[in-house]
Amino acid sequence: MQNLRDKLLKAGKVNKKQRRRAEHQQRQKKRKGKAAAPQEAEAKRQELYEAKLREQRERDQALEAERNHQRMLKERDLRVRYVVDHYAITRKRRSRNHRNRWFYMARDHKIFHMDLTDEEAAGLEYGRHAIVERPGGKGDNAFAIVERHAADLIWDIDDAYVRFYNRRGDRPNRWWEHGKDPA
Repeated sequence: MQNLRDKLLKAGKVNKKQRRRAEHQQRQKKRKGKAAAPQEAEAKRQELYEAKLREQRERDQALEAERNHQRMLKERDLRVRYVVDHYAITRKRRSRNHRNRWFYMARDHKIFHMDLTDEEAAGLEYGRHAIVERPGGKGDNAFAIVERHAADLIWDIDDAYVRFYNRRGDRPNRWWEHGKDPA
């Protein structure tokens, strides 16, 4: 089977020099085509590599944001725990006949109670004391009574740790004094 160049050469339409030039040009085109294929493959590999790098950067940024968030929560818990441990009121032994049971709700919506002396109950009622949650505390050590300034410090850090605090001042908030029924 003859190709077109051979046919043109036989017919006398092109000479040998033109034929060699056409063959040379064709070989150059093939080389460029072969060279272009690796360049395209390399460009595709580079694009995939950059996409993987972007995904890795996004994952790293998400992990770093999560670590920063966890670090911030831990720091907040430590600050609250320090204030609670430092300012917690030492609770006195309560006698059976002077028992005030004080109910409050924890963050998980469970209702707890403390048996208080009359002085502790009055302090809570008039806003001189507050019941706060101790981060990491378990059982009887989970909640503490602190004075007003410590409750204000904890409130500024995170008010979710303050479980009961009458912030209205020296008078308790009694609905019958205002004439409005809370129900």
